Amino acid sequence: MNTVMLVIVTIGTMECAVHMPFKTMSDRLLGVLPRAIRAIRNNAVSDHWKEKALLKLAKLSLVSSICAAGAIFGLAAVFVGGVYLLSLLFPSLWDFAMSLEGMAIASGAAMLYLGARLYAGSRLQRH
Repeated sequence: MNTVMLVIVTIGTMECAVHMPFKTMSDRLLGVLPRAIRAIRNNAVSDHWKEKALLKLAKLSLVSSICAAGAIFGLAAVFVGGVYLLSLLFPSLWDFAMSLEGMAIASGAAMLYLGARLYAGSRLQRH
């Protein structure tokens, strides 16, 4: 029963993860480096303006990193909160979910669910 409850919480968490804008966050974070390199290599701009541009790009990189970390911690909070709420009904669930075996089952279930979701999505687009 613990395994079933853990898989339910895992699927709920993965469904939340699918709907989060991770692609946008990663694009914004990875887009900073090419812009910084272009600013450094631009000989037509003074060092003063390069410093200002790099400071702005560093701030953008920091904000993007904090947003990505917040999203990941938010997903962890959804998972832990779901396990906690279900452990009020099934007291042994908490110990099982926080064990190495429970984390392995949750990780496997997450990968299987995401793989099945991707496969089903691609099959639906073909027809």
